[in-house]
Amino acid sequence: MISPAQPILSKPIRFTPEHYFYLSEHNMLGEGRTELINGEIIKMPSQLDEHAWAVTQSSDWLRSVFSKSKFWVRVQMTLHCASNVPEPDLAVIHEPMKPSRTYMTGDRSVLVIEISDSTLLADTHIKPAVYAGGGVNEYWVVDLQHRRLIVHRDPTTANGSRMRSRYRSVTIFDESQSVSCLAAPKRSVKVSKLLP
Repeated sequence: MISPAQPILSKPIRFTPEHYFYLSEHNMLGEGRTELINGEIIKMPSQLDEHAWAVTQSSDWLRSVFSKSKFWVRVQMTLHCASNVPEPDLAVIHEPMKPSRTYMTGDRSVLVIEISDSTLLADTHIKPAVYAGGGVNEYWVVDLQHRRLIVHRDPTTANGSRMRSRYRSVTIFDESQSVSCLAAPKRSVKVSKLLP
């Protein structure tokens, strides 16, 4: 009797940040913005005007809060977070802007912001672990769909595993409320000012 062949289960190849940076530096990722999340290269969606408006409003507010001599407000630039390489809409880095041949790491940021419309599920269920695991102290999601701000604070790693990282504190602010970030507690913004 001939036994049926056993199926061969294929395993996906997971990319590392080193692979991703190599592909990026050699223009092998194609057109448009991409991110490396949990070993997968993710093509980012095109931005609608309301998304671009919210990025501009948020970056204007951040630049009014953080001194250029001490902080760098980065707009849609790569951030190396452990085994992930997201490209957040905004990141405030605790050092002045300067040229470098390295990639900025999440643990040097005081605040990361994602403007979320079509990416809300990923921004609220996947990205918190990415940013907490990368050492990002505070992570905000500007939720355009529900006109609110979701603030993540106090990152922790479960049993030392960055894959199971999370934030201990998650607070939702509606558009009528004001909020400030931990790095500038005296400079609040009304949530509606960040929304189109």
